[in-house]
Amino acid sequence: MKKIKKMLLAGCLFLSAFAVSGTAVAIAENDSGDSRNLGYAPDITVNWGDFSPETVPDAVKDMPYQVFAAEAEDVYGNEIAVKTRVYLHYYTPNKTLVTLKNHTVTPVNYGFYTVEYTAKDEFGNTNVVTYDFSCDNTEKLSVSIGEIQATALAGTEAQIADYTYENEIGFVTTKITATHTGGKAVYDLTGKTSFVPLQLGEYTIEYACTDYNLTVKESYTLVVEKNENPVFLERCNMPKYFIVGKKYTLPKVAAYQFSIDKPVPVDPFITVKVGKDKVKELDGYEFIPEKEGDLKIVYTIFCGENSQTQEYTARAVDVGEVGDTFDIANYFYSATALLNTTQECVHVLTETDGAKVDFIQPLFSRSFSFDFAATLQDANFKALNLYLKDSQDENVQLKITYGNPGRSNAYISVNDGRENGMKVGSFLQTIAYDEALNAVKIGATESVACPNDFKGFPSGEIYFSFEFSGVKSRSTIDLYAINNHMLLETGGDDFAPQIFFEIPDTNKFRIGDLITLSDLKVGDVLDSDVTVAYDVFAPDETNVISEDGVLLQGKIDYTKKYTFRATQLGEYRVRVSATDSSGNRQSYAFVVSVEDLTAPTVTLQEKIPKELKVGEILTVSDITVEDDLSTTFKTSIVLIAPMGEHKELAVGGKVKFTAAGVYKLYYMVTDESDNTTTLCYTITVW
Repeated sequence: MKKIKKMLLAGCLFLSAFAVSGTAVAIAENDSGDSRNLGYAPDITVNWGDFSPETVPDAVKDMPYQVFAAEAEDVYGNEIAVKTRVYLHYYTPNKTLVTLKNHTVTPVNYGFYTVEYTAKDEFGNTNVVTYDFSCDNTEKLSVSIGEIQATALAGTEAQIADYTYENEIGFVTTKITATHTGGKAVYDLTGKTSFVPLQLGEYTIEYACTDYNLTVKESYTLVVEKNENPVFLERCNMPKYFIVGKKYTLPKVAAYQFSIDKPVPVDPFITVKVGKDKVKELDGYEFIPEKEGDLKIVYTIFCGENSQTQEYTARAVDVGEVGDTFDIANYFYSATALLNTTQECVHVLTETDGAKVDFIQPLFSRSFSFDFAATLQDANFKALNLYLKDSQDENVQLKITYGNPGRSNAYISVNDGRENGMKVGSFLQTIAYDEALNAVKIGATESVACPNDFKGFPSGEIYFSFEFSGVKSRSTIDLYAINNHMLLETGGDDFAPQIFFEIPDTNKFRIGDLITLSDLKVGDVLDSDVTVAYDVFAPDETNVISEDGVLLQGKIDYTKKYTFRATQLGEYRVRVSATDSSGNRQSYAFVVSVEDLTAPTVTLQEKIPKELKVGEILTVSDITVEDDLSTTFKTSIVLIAPMGEHKELAVGGKVKFTAAGVYKLYYMVTDESDNTTTLCYTITVW
């Protein structure tokens, strides 16, 4: 229950409150005697964090309690100091000031406490804000751990015990860690239900729960024992398709054996089988598919006589050679649709509901676009579903549905969301993904926002496929372009590679600055065999060496970020070229300017007087100029008289003041890069 009392006194306004809840109350006062400032008391803001005046946490007797910080500013935006006090029985005659140190108070009595913030500006305008908290609890936060898993084999999943807490004050955050007793490993298990320990021995699983007042820790011990079997820690991201005749390096996978007291990395023994052919053993990770067909790729690891295997399925596709046998349609694969290439497009025909067509190469997500046509007479299906799946995590996907194709009620939906009507006027439809807007674009003007929980494609690459839904009879669509590359009859791969590179936020730097170049994204719509040359040239045309000692020249690891220090004035040139196995080449280049952006430091050798009498003479002082790069400077010294007359002066020159008034003396020094330092002195002549 609250009682609010207002009193209006001569020249002053008081607003006070009696409260037993956490509601903030403002008190505005003016004791300056200046009625113009009445009501313009400083504004006090309490930094509530995750709380509010209505959810102020309680205190525990004899436990430190953190008081919320506050800040204030006056009507002009100037920062005003805030004085914070804490009282017991604030609204009674027994009001008692409580010791507050570093915004922390330790209640030693039960009851209601009041935090009072006071801010007073230079006119004496005063604002007071208060909030209350209670201390009526002796129970502290406690944590209980549920059923535990006491032992686990190295390299296998260990379950993390559930936990509960009680007597919490405010919100509770919990951090869970697993620490090896030998200090060999520390795992952050917060938010997880299990983990895979690799080191043998004991782990301490600790729960640190923190409420508003304190942190409480509980723990248990997990004993990790030797594992006689080798272990795969993960599955690799195996490509879904391989092109016959192309050379591939299969992805590596994290695998260990535990024949000694610590984990030992092991490389897998890899075999590949095409269809019903014999199993082929690979030498390392290199693989060249020799014929078209379904692939079975097996990774096997050993520890003595024990072994573990991982199996992957993929498909080898023969896209043909450059010349008469090359067919762009071979870059699409379907078991239930027929594809053939014409002089204008790739024609797709199916009579199967759910027929799916895959594009076999990964594509850049940021430039994804798909141009196709579905005419009314051949669109005997309800919808065309487009699937964009991240190349590293297929659980990250967009499903774009083009419903009622070719009809007046055509629509687009994303991930089975709202059906958005679209204009059908054009024979050709373009559907694209706009990474910057996180939206699906239809043509040049229409777009549909992606769902809020979709945050883009982490790898930057996607696998693309489309599916016919609700097929009633013979249905066709024509494919015209993918990622702006035309799909038509050609004698070979004439698609140049694509390069994506993020230019530094600013292209102007100073000598000594560190310049970071982003990692490159290089790909090719048709060809996975791309050679990249990456060069960074200094202004003197020498290749730059990165901070980690890499010469930025030619065939370097372009997937890394490189940082180098600017040591020369001028333009640093970044040049990247990508060439595929068919000789198609794409280049990308930009410059980073290193400039002298620092003005010189100017110091007078003699002091300029602030005041002179009429008739006195001023000798123009010499100056000392310091600059980290320039050696020659332009200097201008100007005297401006009270009526605005300008007079150029020289060092050592003499000026006799014949009239009273305020004069301005300027020293302006400009370095070789046109950076100027100006010194201004005011001389009052009486």
